[in-house]
Amino acid sequence: MTNPEMTPFEDFLATRGIQPSSGGIVLPPGFYEIGNVVLDGESVSVRAEHPGTVTFEGSLCLGGNVTFEGITFSPALDEDLLPRMDISQGGTVKILNCHFRGGENAAIALCSGLVEVRDSRFENVRVKTALQVSGECSRLSLERCVLDACMQPLVASSSAYVGMEQCELIGSAEIWPQVVIKTGAQVTLEACHLRDGLSHAVWVKEQGQASITGCTISGFHKAAAISVQDDGSKAILSGTTLREGLRPVYGQDKAMVALAKCELIGSAEKYPQVTMTTGAQVTLEACHLRDGLSNAVWVKEQGQASITGCTISGFHEATAIHAHDDGSKVILSGTILRDGKQQIYGETRAMVALTKCELIGSAEKRPQVTMATGAQVTLEACRLRDGLSHAIWVKERGQASVRGCTISGFHKAAAICAQDTGSHVIMSGTAFSDVGKTQFVCDGGTISNR
Repeated sequence: MTNPEMTPFEDFLATRGIQPSSGGIVLPPGFYEIGNVVLDGESVSVRAEHPGTVTFEGSLCLGGNVTFEGITFSPALDEDLLPRMDISQGGTVKILNCHFRGGENAAIALCSGLVEVRDSRFENVRVKTALQVSGECSRLSLERCVLDACMQPLVASSSAYVGMEQCELIGSAEIWPQVVIKTGAQVTLEACHLRDGLSHAVWVKEQGQASITGCTISGFHKAAAISVQDDGSKAILSGTTLREGLRPVYGQDKAMVALAKCELIGSAEKYPQVTMTTGAQVTLEACHLRDGLSNAVWVKEQGQASITGCTISGFHEATAIHAHDDGSKVILSGTILRDGKQQIYGETRAMVALTKCELIGSAEKRPQVTMATGAQVTLEACRLRDGLSHAIWVKERGQASVRGCTISGFHKAAAICAQDTGSHVIMSGTAFSDVGKTQFVCDGGTISNR
């Protein structure tokens, strides 16, 4: 982005009487009002004689192969029209132990090239995104960096790639997610901590891709921590903890989300931990969902969920798994649901399937499994026990197929209840023990034993 107002960096140094040495350009302590300068060279090293004692005020347009070490970058005092660093000509830029402070424009705007940032800090970028990365020829990697009190830490777009490892992102402005991934860009976060933003932690849209491994995400009370939307957009989380927020995960518009070995802790009242709507799909494998003030998983409007080998517990204010609307579906396998108000609720022709699952307990007058308004459930090789209401209740044309299950410990109500004309339960190879009454039908409901 060179323009007539740009000054070559070499000319600026000459005005200060600084000459490159065999060790590169070594700057003595001081404030350097660089204005708008351009630096395009091969194997150029610019470092502070003593880290943290050199401040550049102004903007740099970079190309070639350049390394900065121990420098503080600050906006020009009289104007702030350009990023601290504009990298659009390709090349490689390394930033080591630097500090980007304040300003109303980006700290780094990368359109073409490779940028490596290590042990650096970005703070108080107030108006624009701190890190703007776009273009399929752009790659940004950050290790052990902190982005603090920025309006928005990162936007990746137009097939760019960003990798962050052992970084900390603190805060964001209202309606500004900490990390935005869009138009085919890819971002990987590994062993990072994202916290206390006023919007999403990560927002993926327009075929963006996110990979989140071994991270902690906490304190997002204004919006879903992870929001994924649009067909082709995807977020993959592994070994990650999401806690202390409004809700951990939201998917819509045919987006895809996958969680493996993750822990989801808590959610606000009326906000499920995981919501899939308008055709979005989620898979949860070996995860622990606990202690939310709404549902653990809610699918609606053709949303889909596959839950394998998970533990779901502590949902005392709402049903753990709620499936709503024709075309919505939840498949559970090898999963334990316990210590909650009600385990499964399906309505409005939604479908639920459970295989080799264990359902333990339910609140008084709350069946473990309820199917209403044409919803359907299949249970195969499952164990249902120790609830304070029915094990299975179908009503309003609800349907249930129960095969090879064990049902025990239901003393407050009949284990199986079919109510209303059109409601039906098919039982096959299922054993009852320690129950007050095995089956009850009323108002035209039917139960078949095969």
